[in-house]
Amino acid sequence: MIRLHVVGLYASDVSKNSPRNGDATIIDDGTNFEVIDGYCGKSTTRLIAMLKKRKIFRPYLHISHAHYDHYYGIRQIIRDKAFTPKALYCYDPSVLANVSSAVASDRAALRNLISEAKARHIPVIYVDNGDTIRHGDIKILVY
Repeated sequence: MIRLHVVGLYASDVSKNSPRNGDATIIDDGTNFEVIDGYCGKSTTRLIAMLKKRKIFRPYLHISHAHYDHYYGIRQIIRDKAFTPKALYCYDPSVLANVSSAVASDRAALRNLISEAKARHIPVIYVDNGDTIRHGDIKILVY
């Protein structure tokens, strides 16, 4: 059986006029755990606490795109020595055309995160549109 866990965002996690901060989703089949994106700020703290409480120490990590509110929590999981992620799935930052300073910043942030993962001997797997990721009963289509 596949389960979906959405780590909730509380009203207190964002200021009155700020946009919603990313998403964090955990998919599991009882054996494999996929953490997709990772929030930022207080929400990341809650995500990490939930993973530890449920004894999910070897998840597969996924970054949908290199915005701070999606990769920050993944970076915190990579940095936390309690976790030994099985792999990090993301797109190759070299495919981003450097059309603006924001894109250049996103690309640099993703490269830094990939370097941190590799330093911890976490396999980094680049994905592209149309790819399929399979772990046990879980099947993720990249688009």
